[in-house]
Amino acid sequence: MVRLFFFLLVLFPQLSHAARLKKHPVTKPSLKVEVAKTKIIVDPGHGGDDFGTKVGTVIEKIVNLKTSEYVAALLKKNGYDVQMTRKKDVYVSLADRVEIANRSKASLMVSIHFNAAQSKDAEGLEIFYYKDPVQQRKTSSKNLADAV
Repeated sequence: MVRLFFFLLVLFPQLSHAARLKKHPVTKPSLKVEVAKTKIIVDPGHGGDDFGTKVGTVIEKIVNLKTSEYVAALLKKNGYDVQMTRKKDVYVSLADRVEIANRSKASLMVSIHFNAAQSKDAEGLEIFYYKDPVQQRKTSSKNLADAV
């Protein structure tokens, strides 16, 4: 089984807090990795006929792709080996996304989605990580999720 971390990031609510973060910097956790050897899959959620959610004229699949392009460019700029599951507005099945990730032997997969909810209390990030049966990998996965 490929060691693969799978994250679902819900970034939209966090964007509104960007100005506040500049005033109150957050201490970054120290994660020691060999950047050049670290492969990351960036997975823009939805695509093609799968629109995701829609709020007014904002369509999730489009925001997911644009955000993923930005994240991939930022990671590449910092020396990571980055692959995207899609680079244009096409449908990629969940099975194909898994195949891309497994074939790449990536260390990390970040799946980007923007959720919408009626409740104004629904905000923040959702982070899912793989609970590997090997304790060391399970602990590393949890630590990385906590660092995000």
